[in-house]
Amino acid sequence: MRILIVDDETLSRDRCERILKELEYFDITKVSSGEEAIQVSKVKSFDIIFCDIQMEGINGIDTASILSLQNPSLFIIFTTAYSLYAVDSYKVNAIDFLLKPISEDSVKKALDKVLSSKVDMLQDNDDVIIAKDHNKFTFIKLEDIYIINAHLTETMIQTKDKEYCVQKSLSEFIKILNQNQYLKVHRSTIINSEKIYSLRIIEQAKYEISFIDIKEKVYTSRTGAKLIREIYKI
Repeated sequence: MRILIVDDETLSRDRCERILKELEYFDITKVSSGEEAIQVSKVKSFDIIFCDIQMEGINGIDTASILSLQNPSLFIIFTTAYSLYAVDSYKVNAIDFLLKPISEDSVKKALDKVLSSKVDMLQDNDDVIIAKDHNKFTFIKLEDIYIINAHLTETMIQTKDKEYCVQKSLSEFIKILNQNQYLKVHRSTIINSEKIYSLRIIEQAKYEISFIDIKEKVYTSRTGAKLIREIYKI
């Protein structure tokens, strides 16, 4: 994610940048005034702004207001040494308010709020599944899914190239997937029938399922095997 730091204190700018890099955020731009922030935002779009409030010239509240008009999807995080500004900060829909000196823990919590909010917005789209790994989002098209496996505390999605952990239960997948294409062949497993390469009968008339382009195999339950036989007339 692209991050803009706006602060007229060099030490504060550098501290914020250092913490962000420790959290593995590296696309960072630093400016020392609201005026600079407005100018740089005309040539580069940002996802998040860390903005000091009390600055010479245009203050942080006004800077954030202008930038949010330019970019309504911008997430605003205010940083200040004065807690009395907290109420004003929320007038511009800031997602968080951090007291200086900011800490790695407070920055991480603020960024977690941003990530959670982005996921909530993106989850409205049922054509893709979103996998989150630290500060990275991966958009997985439903058609690219081979296998969905539910474990005790997580659900794993297997694609051609990689396995992803997602925050979605098997029952939630069932609600959004085409039941003619995505088959529940075990109580904890859904497969994409369009990715099947072969079926092999194993004990108790169950099936071992192989897939196109991946080495992973799936073993059906009795109920899953019955579903396979009904669909493929075998």
